[in-house]
Amino acid sequence: MKKLLFVFVASLALLFSIDAHAQLVADAGFVVYGEKENKSYASNFRGVYLGAKYYYPLDDVLTNLSLVPGINVSLTGNSSSSIYSGSQMTEIALNIPLQAAYTYRLNDPIKIFALAGPTVQFGLSQKAVYKSTGYKTTLNCYQDNVNADARKRLDVFLGASIGMEMYDRYQIMVGYDLGLLQLSSNTNLMHIVRDMFRIGVGYRF
Repeated sequence: MKKLLFVFVASLALLFSIDAHAQLVADAGFVVYGEKENKSYASNFRGVYLGAKYYYPLDDVLTNLSLVPGINVSLTGNSSSSIYSGSQMTEIALNIPLQAAYTYRLNDPIKIFALAGPTVQFGLSQKAVYKSTGYKTTLNCYQDNVNADARKRLDVFLGASIGMEMYDRYQIMVGYDLGLLQLSSNTNLMHIVRDMFRIGVGYRF
């Protein structure tokens, strides 16, 4: 599954890089995943993300409109969860956004922009580490264990972001995405959904 995802993204990036008008933006920033367990916020995963995206102009459809596929990897963690009580958790996730962007130039050095669309997320790793006096164990959260049922790796977010670009190079942006899929494998016992808040910077090549 991981190989298929990487082949898909690499092929997509190659496709858009062939167009002479497509532009690459490298971006990085901070991300927070807020998890709701049975409709109540239970924990936050906080961390960083690093990735890239292509701006493919769609001026034939609408001036200043672009299609923006991308890829990024997030590394996050938290110190507690009601599911894995008393644990330290870390997560690595692959995110594949496919968004539409509209840009408006305020003046010569400054443009503002908005992006909206879905993001597919695939969990690469999520582990819970328990520590006590003379005792330590690590559990894979994507597998059933004595503490909880397995989590699902796949999620789909729908969201938007706004930002500013200076001198056609430097970007700052903030965004919010709502998770659409249930992440618990035992839907009779637990209903888990998450949302995502991001703030980052980018550089257009």
